[in-house]
Amino acid sequence: KLFLKIKTQEFFQKDVNVYKSQEETLMNYIKENKDTKFGKKYNFAEIKNIKDYQNKVPITTYDFYEEYIKDILDGKENILTKEKVLVLEQTSGSSGKKKYIPYTPKLQQEYNAGIFPWLYDLSSKYKKLFAGSMYWSITPAIDDKENNDNVKIGFEEDAEYLGAVGKIIKKWFAVPKLVSKIQDLEKFQIVTCIFLFSADNLKFVSVWNASFLTNLLECFENNKDIIIDSILNKKILVDIDKNIKSSLEKLLSK
Repeated sequence: KLFLKIKTQEFFQKDVNVYKSQEETLMNYIKENKDTKFGKKYNFAEIKNIKDYQNKVPITTYDFYEEYIKDILDGKENILTKEKVLVLEQTSGSSGKKKYIPYTPKLQQEYNAGIFPWLYDLSSKYKKLFAGSMYWSITPAIDDKENNDNVKIGFEEDAEYLGAVGKIIKKWFAVPKLVSKIQDLEKFQIVTCIFLFSADNLKFVSVWNASFLTNLLECFENNKDIIIDSILNKKILVDIDKNIKSSLEKLLSK
């Protein structure tokens, strides 16, 4: 918690002028990425202010970036960012086709800059937050997860989003990362429910989309017999890969 406190103090020591902060962030991005394929196409080197950016860079949708994402999938660098892409995270495709989102070290730092104060605030108000188990779901469940030799597709577990803190708090995770290996979406949900409903003293749930949680609860309602029987018998009563099932049953027995 001391680490979270320090990061929270750093967060609130920064300039509270939102417009100025956003402008500085944008201009830093432009300066850092002026020599990328995207930066060269839109003359980032000539952009000196927000107005320049608005005039030179069009408003876009995901389709606009598909050629750049393909370059990244092909192993090319310096495309959208000068930073190395750690992973291409897939969206669930719930509102259209699946999309690949480049995830870089700097993006992870920025993500954590907001997450750490939030966690510190929660743990300060709810003293027993870390006295039970947690469920984090940041990575959408993908039923046809792809492999790529050039760049990793998706994180192995949600703790990876949080870097160093993720490595610490994952010991409180209610659902083991091995569950993410289940590619059939319905079976993934059922096994997730088995671990959630058998979790000891579940204190914290964080999901990437509210409907994801309601879908899990619906899954429980539709499959409550097999979920309850699995919990009572310490068996994964779902047809999944036998090696995954065996490992999960050892965890469930604990």
